[in-house]
Amino acid sequence: MLLLSLTLAGIPHHHHQVGSLVERKVKRAGRRCKRGDMEACAELGLLASETGSPDVGYPLVQLACSAGSDLGCINLVVGAAQGLWPLRDEGALIETRILCGEGNASACHALADWTAQTDPTGALDPLGQSCALGDPWDCANHVQVSWEQGQPIDVELLELACEEGVQCGYLGASLVFGWFGEEDLERGLKLSQEACEEGDAAGCSAVAFVVGDADYLKMSCAYGDTWSCELAALTLRDLGRVEEADALELQLCTDGDGVACARLAALTEDKRRRLELAARGCDLGDDFACGIYGRALLEGWGTDAQPRAARPLLEQACEAGNLGSCNSLALLYADGCGVEVDIDRGLDIAGQACEDGFLPSCVNRGEIGWHARGRSDGEPFLRKACDEGRAWGCGTLGYLLLLEGERDEALPLLETGCEGGPDSPWCDVLNAELLDAEPQRIAHLEQSCAQAERFGECTNSDQPWSDMSFRACSILGSMYLEGHHVVRDEVYGQELLSRACEGGDYQGCRALEALQSPVEE
Repeated sequence: MLLLSLTLAGIPHHHHQVGSLVERKVKRAGRRCKRGDMEACAELGLLASETGSPDVGYPLVQLACSAGSDLGCINLVVGAAQGLWPLRDEGALIETRILCGEGNASACHALADWTAQTDPTGALDPLGQSCALGDPWDCANHVQVSWEQGQPIDVELLELACEEGVQCGYLGASLVFGWFGEEDLERGLKLSQEACEEGDAAGCSAVAFVVGDADYLKMSCAYGDTWSCELAALTLRDLGRVEEADALELQLCTDGDGVACARLAALTEDKRRRLELAARGCDLGDDFACGIYGRALLEGWGTDAQPRAARPLLEQACEAGNLGSCNSLALLYADGCGVEVDIDRGLDIAGQACEDGFLPSCVNRGEIGWHARGRSDGEPFLRKACDEGRAWGCGTLGYLLLLEGERDEALPLLETGCEGGPDSPWCDVLNAELLDAEPQRIAHLEQSCAQAERFGECTNSDQPWSDMSFRACSILGSMYLEGHHVVRDEVYGQELLSRACEGGDYQGCRALEALQSPVEE
């Protein structure tokens, strides 16, 4: 008994959970195990392992099995199936198979759990045996595994489970949705409502589908169905119940749901809040959240711009299939933002994202390719973006054609680009082109320059594809320097060019450089 006493001494007492069911089970099993009850030792060992002490629990379970306890051998297999320890004792597995064959439902359940790790379809036989031996949960599990593995489904097993008060919500949902045959909406709804009242998530989800009530989805979420949580939040937003949706997703995020953190981060307009939510979601393992976090660090949303820290986050999100992050990553390399300028890599990343269907990347691939490799390299991407409805692609193409002297083709494209948003730089370019016929358009340029905000902290104004948010200031600056459509004012013109260059506008910086360079005689 010395080994047993030493082993029991290592079991945590969980003083912070005094009075809990687990605490009481541990105490009762511990007292019986000390008296040499091997079944109790087997129970105690598994409990200890499930509550964080497998180094203490495993020897107890192994001891029980070696002493001839059926439960000890079964629990060795159960613990291995749960990943609490490796199955070191093949004899325990053999004994569990024998016990299952002799009619021990617990042994059949343990065998099913173990088999499901490597062969889910192979778990159906022991599940069927356990069901036949009176375990209603395994009757329902047999149906679930059969469905997941594409095997024939015996709905009668689910009926048997429900007769015992188990998984009636699952049965109700299957009848509502017609999962396993014809729908029976009336009976399915009745079963689902009754199950929902008893706290069954599947039942609540089925009722929500039939009656269209988001509150049932909230109930299903509260009962542990994470799919219903996401659907509840989306439904609440569609119904205009935004505060409820935000509160639900914030709770999910707080409870460790990284996807919920990412959704909230994407929706909030508060940049500091977006940064915090995205950081938490990323820490919780959500790649989309990491992409938002990387973009926040890149652009300086709610923090100082940190392009070097942003790059690995954007790469992680891009590799996970988040095309918006690929787009940001492409610009990071093309601009040399926190990394060495690598235009070829930027083009490759943008080109792949474009091929995968992300039209903003088609625009960037086209514009950068046009400047870096020539018109023939970039134009197809811009036309693709424009033809598929990306107004910014039309505006970019129109602007580049205007620089090529092809004004007649450029103007309609600039108009389309401007239709994509009144604050678009293509509106500024279009207004400047039409000033001769419509001088009143200068008011739009003045307003656009006054309201300009830098798009991001990481724009490289040395590249011709840089941010054009301050293009109106560049245009006006040149106009005031030349007295074109305005009273000539060289000082004000230079101030406007400086403002444009500080905002990252390539044209403004080049015009300012030309102005400040000594004139060669």
